[in-house]
Amino acid sequence: MEEQVPSFPIYVTLPVWGVVLLFVLVRVWYLRESCATFLLLATWFRYGIATFHQYTYPPVVLGLSVIALTSIVVVAVGCLVVGGRNLLLRRLIPIYITILVVLVSAITNQRWIEGVNATFKWLYLIVFALAAHHAMRRRGSEPIFRSLAVILAGPVVLQWLSVPWELKTTSPDGTTFYIGGYQHQQSLSIILLTFLFITCFSPSLGLLESYGRLVIVAAGLALANYRTAVLAAAVPASTLAVSKLVERVVPKQRGIVVVFLAVVTVFVFVGVGTLARERFADLGTTLDKGASLIKPAEHFTAEDKRLFSGRLYLWSQYIEAFLDGDIVNILVGFGPDAWVGRFTTYAHNTFISYLYEFGLFGLAGLVWILSSNFLTALRVRDNRRLVLVACHIGFIVLNLATMGIWTLEGAVLYGLLLSQTWYLDAIRAVRSDTHRGFVRR
Repeated sequence: MEEQVPSFPIYVTLPVWGVVLLFVLVRVWYLRESCATFLLLATWFRYGIATFHQYTYPPVVLGLSVIALTSIVVVAVGCLVVGGRNLLLRRLIPIYITILVVLVSAITNQRWIEGVNATFKWLYLIVFALAAHHAMRRRGSEPIFRSLAVILAGPVVLQWLSVPWELKTTSPDGTTFYIGGYQHQQSLSIILLTFLFITCFSPSLGLLESYGRLVIVAAGLALANYRTAVLAAAVPASTLAVSKLVERVVPKQRGIVVVFLAVVTVFVFVGVGTLARERFADLGTTLDKGASLIKPAEHFTAEDKRLFSGRLYLWSQYIEAFLDGDIVNILVGFGPDAWVGRFTTYAHNTFISYLYEFGLFGLAGLVWILSSNFLTALRVRDNRRLVLVACHIGFIVLNLATMGIWTLEGAVLYGLLLSQTWYLDAIRAVRSDTHRGFVRR
């Protein structure tokens, strides 16, 4: 993550984000709601400042970078905006328990600064989720996501500009990707996934507009060339595409249409896999070898080590190191960011990373957060449930091969997913209470 990648000159980046800010302020004036204002401005600021990484990423004060310092300010302002009472929401219990494990691990392993950093990332997620949730309850979800879509124009435009500008990065294996001046493929890819999720959460969009946005996301992910994000987008994108078509069919014919579209979707995936077989060849090889790849790191062949850009080999090293720890390490891990100095890179898997850094307790907390909200999504009863569940599946897939919650872009993404889940569940609860009251009368 420390490698230097090319970025746009300031005279390109500043005007783009300046224009986006004008549109954001228009939406702020339209919504006139404090939580919505914070959500829009904080999201604009995060996406914008990340494109100036050559200035904002290097440490400046006490080892903290400009982007870290401003993130602390965003969390502080967010806590004031959402209010202390809302920070006690019962839905946040799994997150607070996980934060407690993180702090215990940090204290046990004497990694104080790293523990504070990991805690602030969770707090960042909390304030975004709460701000979006309360803004939706006051103004509805559609206006909020329509406003957020305006901000996504910035990263998309910068990525498009990077193609004629020849602003590209080439990996050691010769793979080229265009990421619009961001620091890493992961950052822009997660932003594009956020655009996809926002589209999924906007049921009032017409067929052409929805499909147009899907094309933009697909083109962006292809240019970013980040396989993990493509796999994470597959389920929500295909679910949205199918559901939009099914909505336009009379109920009696929907069964036939669903079967037909399912077959077409399979052919599309096969076609895409064939066209991009070099990038996804590792997936077929991994499925073919199956359980034989579950082995100590020293038993990996040269071919095995190359699979998924070395991820399987890396995961084996992390698991071995975890199992070699003492009972304290097994329970609470080796501490936040303990991979630094021991491994060449971070784990590229949130679950394995939490197992190594925060032990069994940390992994249990992470699984609790993801599973509890996934089950909440399953309880939603209106026609938005299928797409919502698909987005949860996509986010889990994202965390299987990269650190979806590790970046602040990922915190924004999951915060919006949580807010939409809580909002739809609250609607379900109100309808259920209303129905029970009507039955009693």
